[in-house]
Amino acid sequence: MMFRRSVLELSIPEDTQPFRTCADYFLCHLANLIGGSVLIREPLCLYRVHSRNSLAYSSVFGMGTNLHDITRHYDHQTVTRPIMARHLLENSSSLRQILGQNSFLTSYLFVALGSDIKKFLAQRKKLGYSLAGILRSLLLIKTAMVLRETTKYLTQIGYFLWSFRPR
Repeated sequence: MMFRRSVLELSIPEDTQPFRTCADYFLCHLANLIGGSVLIREPLCLYRVHSRNSLAYSSVFGMGTNLHDITRHYDHQTVTRPIMARHLLENSSSLRQILGQNSFLTSYLFVALGSDIKKFLAQRKKLGYSLAGILRSLLLIKTAMVLRETTKYLTQIGYFLWSFRPR
């Protein structure tokens, strides 16, 4: 992973304790919300999984290794997302200048959980958002998520049907 320093400066929270494990999850997702991402599928370097890596059992060099133990992961929904939402709000003035009012709102609502959204609604006027604008963004996010899940489902059906094609 490579990041622009300016995006990292906006992304890294004051309290890094919750990210002793899986800091890359937090940084990747928040940096993507702030500045977008480019995925390069061709390996351009080696990936090192070391013995102190929280998700690996031994040192390995190279691509194509899968030593991850998901049972050693914490729940990103309940740990990471609320911290991301809080971080976005704490830096809302600079992030709204960079992203724009609507993109900031969409980014925030995408990571915020229900309790965070309730708090956001309470201070929406101070941040310059109308209730209609927030509801529009929530509907857009929900529609995108449904379309993504539908696409995954249809792709799986397509692969399943493809496996039964006449030869």
